[in-house]
Amino acid sequence: MKTIKGKTIYKSESFKAGMASLGWASVVLLLTTFVFFIAIGESMTEGKGIVGFMVYFLIAYYIVLAVSCFLIVKKNPGSFWFVPLVCNALTIVAAITDSSFWKDTKLIFVFCSALVLSIIASIIGALVGRRRTIPK
Repeated sequence: MKTIKGKTIYKSESFKAGMASLGWASVVLLLTTFVFFIAIGESMTEGKGIVGFMVYFLIAYYIVLAVSCFLIVKKNPGSFWFVPLVCNALTIVAAITDSSFWKDTKLIFVFCSALVLSIIASIIGALVGRRRTIPK
């Protein structure tokens, strides 16, 4: 139990907020995974190649990850520890399970930059969220 500016905050309230952040991060993970597989399927059936089509997808992927991590963590600043990891679980699983992932430097740069961008957006969201909830 904490008291901030005369308001008592109980441990269960922060747990509920953390579970809500976990839920929203899981929704973002499912959305980006779904769109990722649609993008790969579309690029393979079009015959134009994966490179041209994937550039637009990756730009949208970066924007969705960064904005969603920022907004989720801004609402609950204590969740900045796990939201980027949950949102980027597709990348983390691919890095662990795919043996060719570490051989292609372009692939490493593309997906690891998404992880770094979402971590930066989460840190900024935590700073903005803390300033919003606890004024100085």
